[in-house]
Amino acid sequence: KSAVEICEEFADVRLKYYDLRKKYLINKLTLERDLLNNRARFIQMIISHKLNINNRKKVDVVKDLTRFKFQKFGDSTPPRTGFEYLLIMQIASLTKERKEELERMAKEKSAELEKVKRTSIQQMWTHDLDILEKAIREMYEKENEAVGDGSNKGKKRKAAPKAGKGRKGRKGEDEEGGGEDG
Repeated sequence: KSAVEICEEFADVRLKYYDLRKKYLINKLTLERDLLNNRARFIQMIISHKLNINNRKKVDVVKDLTRFKFQKFGDSTPPRTGFEYLLIMQIASLTKERKEELERMAKEKSAELEKVKRTSIQQMWTHDLDILEKAIREMYEKENEAVGDGSNKGKKRKAAPKAGKGRKGRKGEDEEGGGEDG
C-alpha cells in the first residue's frame, strides 16, 4: 500500500471512532442533564409541598415519583427502585439554593450538549490535532530552552546514596572508601 492509501484508511477508521465518541458524549451529557433537571424538580416539588416524603412508606413515595413522571436512573431491580438518586439526597440539600445550583448546572450541561451536537466529527478531530500540536510545540520549546541554557538546570542529578536500613559501615561513609569495610 502507498502512504496515501494508508492515510486514507486511517482517516476512515479514525472518523468512525470520532462518530462513536460523539454518540457516547451526547448520551452521557443527556443523562447528566436529565439527572440534574430531575433533582432540581424533585427539590422544587418538596419545597412547594407538592410532594411529601416525610413519614411515608417508600412504596408510596415511589408511586408518586412515577406519577409525577420522574425518570429512573441506575438499577431498578428489586429492592432498588431506580429513584435512589432522589431518595438518598440529604435533607440539607433540599433547599432553594441547591435547586438553583442544580438548575444552573443543568443549563451548563445543555449548552455543552448542544455544542457537541453542533460539532462535526471532522471538527472534533481537527480540535484534538490542534491541542496535540500545541502540546508538542511546548515540549520542543522547553527542550530547546534546556539545551540553550548550556547548564544542568533542567537535568536532575542522582542523589548521593544515603545510609539506610541494611547498609553496613555507617561510620566513615563520608570518607573516601565509602565505609563498606565495617
